[in-house]
Parts: sequence; C-alpha cells; structure tokens
Amino acid sequence: MPSDPLLDQGPPPFLQGPERVARDPVGQLPEGTKASGFENSVAMLGSLAVHAALGLAMLLAIDMKEEEPPVVQAELWSALPAELAANAAVPAPTPPPIEAAADPSPPQPSAEDAEIALQKKKAEEEKARLESERRAKEQAEKEQARKTKEAAEQKRIAEEKAAKDRLAKEKAERAEKERLEKAEQARLAKEREEAERRKKLAEEKAAREKAELEQRRKEATERIRQEQLAQVKASLGQDPKAKAADKGDDVRSKAGVAGGAEMGDRTGVLADYASSIRARIRSRISFDPARAPDNPEVIFMVEQQATGRVIRVTKKKSSGNAGWDAAVERAIWGSSPLPKTADGQVENPLTLAFRPLDRPQPAR
Repeated sequence: MPSDPLLDQGPPPFLQGPERVARDPVGQLPEGTKASGFENSVAMLGSLAVHAALGLAMLLAIDMKEEEPPVVQAELWSALPAELAANAAVPAPTPPPIEAAADPSPPQPSAEDAEIALQKKKAEEEKARLESERRAKEQAEKEQARKTKEAAEQKRIAEEKAAKDRLAKEKAERAEKERLEKAEQARLAKEREEAERRKKLAEEKAAREKAELEQRRKEATERIRQEQLAQVKASLGQDPKAKAADKGDDVRSKAGVAGGAEMGDRTGVLADYASSIRARIRSRISFDPARAPDNPEVIFMVEQQATGRVIRVTKKKSSGNAGWDAAVERAIWGSSPLPKTADGQVENPLTLAFRPLDRPQPAR
C-alpha cells in the first residue's frame, strides 16, 4: 500500500503536544491493511484541512507577530476502521510537497532596526519634552500676563484713589484757607472799627481837654497880663492897685494908670513889650503840662544888651520841677535876641514868671 506523504511528515510542531497520538515510526499503516475509495476521500479531506490550517497559521504569524497563534486540533488515527480499510487499497493521489512551516516566534530585530527604534523613541521623547516645555511656557506667559494685568489694574485703582484723595485734600485746604482769610478780614475790620471808635473817643477827649486848656490858658494869660502890668507899674513907681479914673478909650484907661497922658502912654508901651517877650519865650518852651499837674511857677531874672541879646539868665525861684525849670531856661536862651519896645528901647533886667498851663499856643 502506498504511503501518505502528509501522514508520513506528521503534524506541524505547534500541533504536537502531550495529546499526540502514538503512531508507527515510519508513518505507515499496519501491514495487511487495505484502503478503500472512501478512506482515500477522507484522507484527502483531512490533508486539505491540515494545509488550510497551516496556511492560516502562517498568515496569522506574519500579521500578528506577538499574538499567540490559535490552537488547531487535528485527529490522527493509527488505523482506519474496518469499513474504511477496504478502500485504503486504492492509491491516493500524490499531494504537492508541503513547505516547512515557518517558525511562529517573532523575528528578532536587527541592530540597525534597534538603533532606528531608539532614535525614534528619543525623538518622540524629545518632542514630548519640547511640547511639555512649550505648554509650561505658554502657561507661565499667561500667568505672567494675568499678574501684569492685575498689577496694572491695581496701580490704576491706586492712582485714581490717590488723585481723588489729593483733590479732596486740596479742596479742604482751599476751604480752610478761605475760612482763615475771612476770619482774618473780619478780625481786621473789627480792629479798624475799634481803632476808629477809640480814635473818635480820643479826638473827643482831646477836643474837650483842648477847650479846657484853652480856657485855662486864657484865664492864665489874663492873670499873667495883670501880674505883668502890676510889675511894670511897680517898676515905674506907680501903685499897682491904682485904678483908672474913668473908663475912656485912651491908653491910660487900658493900663489902669491915674495920671497924665505921658505916664499912661509909657505904661501901655511897657505892657505890650512885656507881653511880646513872654509870647516869644513861651513859643519856644517844649514841655508837657501833664508832667507838672500842680502847675508850679518858676521865676527868672534876665539881663540883656541894648540889642536885646541875652547875656545872663538867673533863676530867682524854682518851681520844684526840674524839667519845667530847664525847659523855661532853654526857651529864654533860644529867644535871644529879645524883642524891643516900640521906640527901640529895652528894659534891663527883666523879671519873668512862667507856669506850665500859662503857655499860649504859638502863632502859625
């Protein structure tokens, strides 16, 4: 009986296992076994199935290198059944040679492929690192932009607040300045009113005092004139207490002399002479009567030349007020030369008495 090449080669390595059916070492059927036509058909179908499974396994091994190939089971018979043995004698067609099954284990990569894979992996890692750095940089830039924008906004708010505070402060300062200026103006106006009121009171008081002083001056002047007239009469050997015999309008009636016409004329001339001297001296006295409230009297004897030039001033009686005495003495020296009589004569010596409130106002 011819042998079956497929059965002689046996199953592929991946189909061999502990369940492998024991068979004849040479892969032949036992002697005396006859194969019928049916048995040949079954053998052919089994061979085709085995070849198909083998091709499928090779395809799967190529496309899916690392995947486990599917397990294919095949039944191998050591002897055909009796009903099939009769058909075994019919020779089966010779199948084409079967190529050795490829090793299902994945091929080992070469050094070049490993280097390419390593470079590719490094490139991918570098790309991932750069992408990560880019994203981190973009995130940092966004965060920095956010912080910058937030800082700018805070600065703007702070500047606006500072500007508002400055304007409010300036407004308050202007209001305070205006208030102080108004208060100062009111104070000055009040001071001016008070000064005017005091000035008015002082003027009224001065006017009253001036009127009183003028009245006292007139009274003192009249008294002094009477005293001088009495002194002139006494120096002329007349009775100071003599009264005029009549009240005529001539010089004798004015001088109060009872006598002849010549004596009356001389008395009037001397009276005018004494008054002019006293008026000249008093116009040069510089003294405040308030410094001598008791109105003391000082008496000087004055000697002069024929020209009226004063040559000696002698204090006959002190007033008790050194200031008043010195003021009168300076005025006498300052009045030199003294006036003369109407006929150009001078009386020598002269006795002159002065009181602070007797001084008439100097002529302007």
